[in-house]
Amino acid sequence: MRCLNVQSIKCFRRARSTAAVTIVEAVFFLALSVVIMAAALGATIEMQIASARASQYLAGMAIADAKAQDVRGWPYPGTNFSFVANSVATYTNTGNISLNQAGTTFIIPGTVTTKIQYIGSLGHLVTVSAVFQTPRIPMTQTVQTVVNKFSGGQQ
Repeated sequence: MRCLNVQSIKCFRRARSTAAVTIVEAVFFLALSVVIMAAALGATIEMQIASARASQYLAGMAIADAKAQDVRGWPYPGTNFSFVANSVATYTNTGNISLNQAGTTFIIPGTVTTKIQYIGSLGHLVTVSAVFQTPRIPMTQTVQTVVNKFSGGQQ
């Protein structure tokens, strides 16, 4: 039906029902958009924190592994008093991870403890524990290896 008389009620109702967006639809769309933006922001922040934590964990594990490889390179038993039967030798060093944004200073200090323990005919068990004081919780990595006359670099 075509409206010839704009003043009639039927024409007014049809024009109003086919109008643009109602206030309810606009508020619903706005609320949905705010929820989606908040979720995206929260996910971005969480991924950034998880990425930083993973990089700190990998850096700490690399330091612990490097110390274990360093001990594997020591002469066995040689003149080193660390590899003595029926004894436990413990060494403590400091280590740092996570540079600041300028890349000039380390911001997370830590302690690297090396424990060398005799395990009979198998040789010596080397346990390297690295503990770093990260902002949220302390992070601990542990690496173990066995050093004997067949270890890398030994004759």
